[in-house]
Amino acid sequence: MQSFTKALTTAIATLLCALPAFAARIPALTSPVVDTAHIIDAATRAELAQQLTAISAQTGVQIAVLTVPTLDGESIEAYSMAVAEQWQLGERGKDNGVLLTVAVAEHELRIETGYGVEATLTDARCGSIIRNYITPQFKRGNYSVGIASGVQAIVGVLVGDKKTVNELTQAAQEDEEASEPIGLTLFALFLTVIILLSLFSRKRRRGLYMPTTFYTGRHDPFSDFSGGSHHSSGGFRGGGGSFGGGGASGKW
Repeated sequence: MQSFTKALTTAIATLLCALPAFAARIPALTSPVVDTAHIIDAATRAELAQQLTAISAQTGVQIAVLTVPTLDGESIEAYSMAVAEQWQLGERGKDNGVLLTVAVAEHELRIETGYGVEATLTDARCGSIIRNYITPQFKRGNYSVGIASGVQAIVGVLVGDKKTVNELTQAAQEDEEASEPIGLTLFALFLTVIILLSLFSRKRRRGLYMPTTFYTGRHDPFSDFSGGSHHSSGGFRGGGGSFGGGGASGKW
């Protein structure tokens, strides 16, 4: 059930990513914490930047935070992926980058994971971090605390902190149990669609018309950003990592 839901979510995100252009501008990667929405206090911003720079230097894992005032009508999934690809977080070949994106006007956020960390920082754990560490603080207006808590949870998972991993594993199990009825409903709808398509196909073979031509052209939605520089004018820059749509989104 979880794999079906993930496949459905990935398909929807892929369609959203197929937008030809992004109205929301992608800022330069000048630091591990790019706070264009100005919601993180100076002390927290400096502390997080120092910590994430040190982690990058010591392990190669690159975690970055981006806040924006608005998405200008874009989806959080498409915008976050575009930023991650342009910034190229993580080491080339290891793809061990993570991006936390926060859009203030839309009250949306997303944790984007590189290919190399998807098995550890799973979609379920990303969702649990958003729901249990970040959004409760955001709802109180404590953006700095929420972002710092979320980043610490991400770091905890990646370095194998047992307490953090156990908490998130338990929370993910509880979330999955609570969402089981919804998952069953989605699965039932999926089966219904398959059955209906099968019936229509049989009718078409009996002489009824059914369109059979579909658009199958493929286009890299991020090709417009491939020429953009992902390097920093300061001491933090992307290492050439790649992303494949793993992670989770949330609202507050």
